[in-house]
Amino acid sequence: MLINITVTGKDAKALSYILRKNPANLLSENFSGGKVVVFFPEYSENRATASLLTLIDTVGMVRSEWQKVAASYVDYRPYAASSLSSVALKDVYSSAFSGKSDLPEIATVIQRELPVEVELSSVWIRGGIKNIYDFFEPLGYKIEYKELPFESAWLKNESSTAYNITLFGNKTISNLLKHIYVMLPVIDNRKHYFVEEKEIEKLLRHGEGWLEKHPAKERIVSRYLLRYRNLVEEALEQLIDDQPDEIQDEGAEESDKEEPIRLQEERLQSTIAILKTLNPPPLRIGDLGCGSGALIKLLVLERSFEDIIGMDVSSRALQIAEKKLRITKRQVWQKPKVSLLHGSLVYMDARLKELDTILLLEVIEHLEPAKIPILEHNVFEYLSPRYIFVSTPNFEYNQLFPSFQERKYRHADHRFEWTRKEFKQWAERLGEKYSYAIDYYNIGTPDEKLGAPTQMAVFRKKSI
Repeated sequence: MLINITVTGKDAKALSYILRKNPANLLSENFSGGKVVVFFPEYSENRATASLLTLIDTVGMVRSEWQKVAASYVDYRPYAASSLSSVALKDVYSSAFSGKSDLPEIATVIQRELPVEVELSSVWIRGGIKNIYDFFEPLGYKIEYKELPFESAWLKNESSTAYNITLFGNKTISNLLKHIYVMLPVIDNRKHYFVEEKEIEKLLRHGEGWLEKHPAKERIVSRYLLRYRNLVEEALEQLIDDQPDEIQDEGAEESDKEEPIRLQEERLQSTIAILKTLNPPPLRIGDLGCGSGALIKLLVLERSFEDIIGMDVSSRALQIAEKKLRITKRQVWQKPKVSLLHGSLVYMDARLKELDTILLLEVIEHLEPAKIPILEHNVFEYLSPRYIFVSTPNFEYNQLFPSFQERKYRHADHRFEWTRKEFKQWAERLGEKYSYAIDYYNIGTPDEKLGAPTQMAVFRKKSI
């Protein structure tokens, strides 16, 4: 597999100093999977290219400690970008990964963003070419690709899943190498070695400064760690723990249009008002996706409730909620009793079985659409509470926001947003399937044509 890194412009020749490789020499070294060769096919004042070629020793891998993961002597993998190429990249360019240099003439340029072009040959993409855009575009790369056909008389009309990928952008060489190092096994969705807890440290170290902000970070972490649930959860928790103390409030994203209304506050107050009208009255309430506890703070003031549980995937948000609500200072006899749980809606959680009311305010749109059926099962069937509140943005209303032309969704972390018709179709399907009656509410001042900024459905169990 071949990786070409090209720098253009006045700093082109600095590439050899940053990588610490002499452009006049051919470097050939052994690494754990075979041999890696580095050479400079082009080196001039305004353009320099460093090529890294990995030559995988399939026979050696089968005969050695890798025999459990190397399938056979004949395998497509030595010719495709994979974790083997990622390891070779790290071994040969290890000094460049740090982004530092003890050479005075290169100390400043090594930290500078340079115009770079990266060619990745024979990238084996699992899940389609869309993944390349999902993973690299948020990092600021422009992308070109070419599908590689099968070179076979019997398969000449068949398409392969191998591509040549070219990335363009302005990056420091250090960041560029880290992006490639992490993404190669993510794209391939497979590794040639056993994945254990130390892989989390590698991922977080090389993803520092960009992975925590990446909109596809959950998929990246999951693929990098081969979907090992315990490792993925631990890595995501550490990513969130590394975030600043401030938790972004979606209300701030909407304030440019809704400042007089204070939409987030109206969501919370409307939820409390509706809860107080329900008969029989709710006693044990779960705010799932509670964030830093804004709604729980209001629920605590209602003495009619007995138990309140806040749950969130972000341990950092729960720490902030604990401080705001003074959980540790509440007396055991105080009502309502408040508990904070670390958990996710995509897993069945027996700790929530006693709840009679579940609140999902501005939560579902943060899930990948493929995970919505899992949430439906876990909440509507497994937990099956008496009442379920679901609020979500009205996608039609977005065009009234000044920022609508700059981005599609209301919030940077939203995976989708529904129109009023789509939301009602979703709710009616669940109501019929799980035997719930539904009331719909508008949150915020409605527009005559586009509706309200937030839509809410309150599900009431028919058998109660």
